[in-house]
Amino acid sequence: MVPTSTTIVTAHPVGEQNYAIVSYKDSQLVVGAPYLRDTVTKRSQPTDLLLAALATDCTFACQRAAQEMQIPLNNMNTTVEWQHAIQEAERVGHEIRVRMALWGPNADQANQLVEAVKKVSCTYAILASGISIVFETTI
Repeated sequence: MVPTSTTIVTAHPVGEQNYAIVSYKDSQLVVGAPYLRDTVTKRSQPTDLLLAALATDCTFACQRAAQEMQIPLNNMNTTVEWQHAIQEAERVGHEIRVRMALWGPNADQANQLVEAVKKVSCTYAILASGISIVFETTI
């Protein structure tokens, strides 16, 4: 499912190099700020926003799916991370890992929720067209 409306996000450089104010509707975020850090450069990266969008979209899609399918979902936590330098016989590259900790559903229901997320998450659809995304669940 691809969004049908136009969304505009604007980045304005500010201060030192590699800092920007990102504006989206009524929200603003400083990218590159020292209080948002990655583990390599100690600064947030634009790609970190992709992970944040994926984690949030998966969370919301899972909550909606649980409600629609009447699957008990007492609480959940979604963690998304880059996995670099994946080396397997058939491929070498990068992938994204989505870890969903779910409280309430059983194993079959958790699998149903993951499949529902894959079907309705726009962020997943966009990113999965260019990079492998692996889901892991704990219940």
